[in-house]
Amino acid sequence: MPEFAMDEDEMTRLRQRLDTIASQLSDIVMPANPGIGALGIQNLVNALDAFTEAAGERTGAAAAWCTSAGSAVEAAKRDSWGMDAFLRYQLVVAFNEDRY
Repeated sequence: MPEFAMDEDEMTRLRQRLDTIASQLSDIVMPANPGIGALGIQNLVNALDAFTEAAGERTGAAAAWCTSAGSAVEAAKRDSWGMDAFLRYQLVVAFNEDRY
């Protein structure tokens, strides 16, 4: 029978890393558009606006994903504790039924 084991320390480190990445992504500040005076033509102004908007959406989505993944990691770790306790209980019950 295959054995399943979850390394709690590894899961904790993974959650911390995901939280760090989410925080770093959330802290990214998109550059302000300096306007036509600095860029010279309206097409560049429009392109920079489109780029910064899309980049903001993507970094926000990535930060949200990291936060959700971190929560899922924590839930998996917590659920594994419950499953371990349940399996231990089942083993004790089975052992005691065999003895009596």
